[in-house]
Amino acid sequence: MICKLLPVLALTSCVAIPTSHPTTLVHLDIDGSPRVLPGGPSIYIDDVYRGNPVGDSFHIRLPVGEHDARLMGGSELVWEGVIHVERSSATQVIEIRYEQPVAVRT
Repeated sequence: MICKLLPVLALTSCVAIPTSHPTTLVHLDIDGSPRVLPGGPSIYIDDVYRGNPVGDSFHIRLPVGEHDARLMGGSELVWEGVIHVERSSATQVIEIRYEQPVAVRT
């Protein structure tokens, strides 16, 4: 009896579910002053921590559409905005530029 069920169990455990939202590989090109060290700013997409850039770039696969993005230097907000991900088979490059005023010590 169990031998007859093994092929059925094997097939049911390998079911692939297609994603309902197309995704695109996104390359974030980050350039700002002052530099956030070590490791660069923390990247949050839609309020979820996604990691830190390698050098000035960060790659992530995102669903097509608008996403809220934030760069954090520790607990300090460095940059925030909305990024628009388009449906594409090629990598989409999004440039993020920021300039933070530097506090002058007296």
